[in-house]
Amino acid sequence: SSTDAKEVLDSSCGSSLFALESKAPSFLDGCVVDGGCIKSHNGAGITNFPEERPHGCVFRVCGTGAVSVSFFDTGSSYNSLFITSSGEHYNRTESPPDGLLVNSDDYVLWTKVSSTEAKGFTVCLTPPITVLHSFLDSKEATCMLDPSDSKCILSHRGAMLGQMGLPSQNTCIYRVGLGGTLSVDGFFELSSSGRGFFAVEGSIYANDNAPQNISVVAGDIALSITGVGAEDYDGYRICINPREARPPTPPLIACSNNSIWGLELRAPSSLEGCIIENECISSHVGAGNSSFPSELQQACVFRPCVQGILTSTTLDTGSTLNQLLLSSNNQYYSFDDEIANVPVREDDYVVWQKTSSEENTGWRICLDEGGFSLLYSRRNQCVVDPADRNCIMSAASAMVGGQAYMSSDSCVFQVQKAGTVSVSGVFHLATEWSSSVGYDVFSVNGSAYFGSSGPNNQAVLPGNVVLWTAADQSRSFNGFRVCLTPNETLSDHPQPSCRGWWEIATKTDRAYTSDCVVDNKCIKSHAGAGSGYFGGDQPYQCAFRACLSGSISTSFTMQLGAGSNNFLLVGSSNQFYQSSGSFAGVDISSGDFIVWSKGTRIENIGWEVRFDDIP
Repeated sequence: SSTDAKEVLDSSCGSSLFALESKAPSFLDGCVVDGGCIKSHNGAGITNFPEERPHGCVFRVCGTGAVSVSFFDTGSSYNSLFITSSGEHYNRTESPPDGLLVNSDDYVLWTKVSSTEAKGFTVCLTPPITVLHSFLDSKEATCMLDPSDSKCILSHRGAMLGQMGLPSQNTCIYRVGLGGTLSVDGFFELSSSGRGFFAVEGSIYANDNAPQNISVVAGDIALSITGVGAEDYDGYRICINPREARPPTPPLIACSNNSIWGLELRAPSSLEGCIIENECISSHVGAGNSSFPSELQQACVFRPCVQGILTSTTLDTGSTLNQLLLSSNNQYYSFDDEIANVPVREDDYVVWQKTSSEENTGWRICLDEGGFSLLYSRRNQCVVDPADRNCIMSAASAMVGGQAYMSSDSCVFQVQKAGTVSVSGVFHLATEWSSSVGYDVFSVNGSAYFGSSGPNNQAVLPGNVVLWTAADQSRSFNGFRVCLTPNETLSDHPQPSCRGWWEIATKTDRAYTSDCVVDNKCIKSHAGAGSGYFGGDQPYQCAFRACLSGSISTSFTMQLGAGSNNFLLVGSSNQFYQSSGSFAGVDISSGDFIVWSKGTRIENIGWEVRFDDIP
C-alpha cells in the first residue's frame, strides 16, 4: 500500500513475546498480538477470520520459547501458517507441534489466499523462565530477565554491565517454563558466610558451588536469596539451555480439590522441615516447642491452594537472617514478629529462608479459607466480604444498603465449609417476569430465592455452589449479603466425588427433569437440545462441573433466545454467550464450571457442549 495509507505497526517487542512486523491489506481487521500469543483475528476459535482475500501478516518472535497451540483451523491447505524454525507450513487442522522451539531470529507468516473461511488460530509461546516475584519493591531493578536473551535471568540491572551493587536482603522467585539444563553464564557471587544462595531442584548453590548443567523441567521453582552486605558482590547471570518442552512436573505437594497448601520447593531435599498440616504450615514438626533443623542454608516455597486469611500461631526465627516472607503483602517476618489477618490468594507465595546459624522454635501459620470462594464474576462486582470471609455480597456497597449491583451480572461462589447459610443485612432483588425482562435469581445448592425472600439456615457442604444472576433491568436494587455459619457436624455427610465426564453441581428447583442434562461426554440445556425448544414458563439455573480435563466445543450454533437474561457462562475461559454463538477447542480443567441461566420467557433450541477428546 502507499506510504500515506499504510498503517503504522508496533514492531517493537516490549514485554511481549511477539511483534507484528507487517500486515496486508493495511486495513485488515486481523493479525493480533496478545502478550504471549498471536491470533488470526480477535475472535479466533469462535468466529471466522476476515473475508479479505488474499491477506496475510508477518510476526517476529521476540525470544526463545516453546510453541503451544490453543486453537488451529485454517479451513484450506491454501491458507497456511509458516514457522521459520521448522521450515514447515501448517494448514487445515494440522497445527504446529506443541513444544516446537523458536528463537528471537524466527518469524511466523500467516497467509490466506482461499475463499474458504474458518475460525483461524491462536498460537502461544512458553518462555524458558519467568520471574514470579521480587521481594524488593522494584522488579525493574531486581530479579529480571536479561533483555538481550530471554533464556537468562539477572540478579539486578547492574549485572548487565558487570557492576556490583547487588541488592541486600532480597528474594527472587522464578518458574522454569522449558525443560533443559541450567548453568551460570558469566558470574555468580551472592554474599559471604552462607547468607546468600540459589536454590533449585532441591539443591542449594553458594559462591563456591555455582549451578552448572543442572537438569530442570517445566514447572520447577528456583529461588535466589541475597544477604546483608550484598552490595559488595556481583550477583548472577544464569541461563537455561532449553530442549524440547516436556509436560510440567508436579510440585512436591500439589494442590488438589481438597488441599489448602502446596509445597513447590524444599532445599536441601533432605531437609526435615517445611511441613503441611491441613490448613497450617510450619518450619518443622514441633514448631513452637523444639528447635528447627540445624542446616545453615535452607529454603522452602509454599503456595496457598485457596483464598483466605493468614495468622501465625507461633513465630520465633532466632535471627533477622532467618525470615518468613509473604508475597501477598511483600513483607518479611523474623524474630518474634506476628502475622495477623493477612489476605492471600492462590497465586501468592510463602517463603521460608534460613541463612543464620541461630536456632529457635520456628513458626507455624494457618490459613482460614472462610466460608466461600469467588469463582467467577462477570462484571467484577461480586465479592467475598473482606471483613468476614464467611459472607458474600452482590457488590461491596451492599454493606451499606446502596443501589448495589449492575444489571446483567452473574457470579459463581463455591462453599468452603459445612454450615448453614442465611441473609445477613440485605436481600433485595428484581422480580419482574416477561418476554424480555427476567427475575434476579439467587440459588444455594439448588434452592432458588427471589425478591426479598432469601435463604434462612439452609444447610450447605464444601463443594456446594451458590449462583447469582441479575436480570437486564432498567432499575437497580440493593442486592444481597449472605453469610455462612460453620457447623462441623454437617461435614459427616461429605459430597460424593465427581465421576464420569460431568456432574450437575446445582440445579434450581424450578427446572424440569428434562432441563440441564448430562449425556456421557455431553451436557445440554435440555433433552431435546438442537431440535425442540427449552421451556419458557419458569426461570431456572444450573451449573455443571467438569470431572476431567481436556478441551470442549459446542455441537451446533447455540440459540439461547434474544436478550441478555438467557446466557451460558464457560468458566474456564470466563466467556459469556448470549443470543447465539459457538466455540471450539476451549481448554477446561477438572473442577471448572459451566453455568446455564434461563432468566426470561424466551424459548429456543438451546445448546450442547461436548468433550473433544479423552484427557
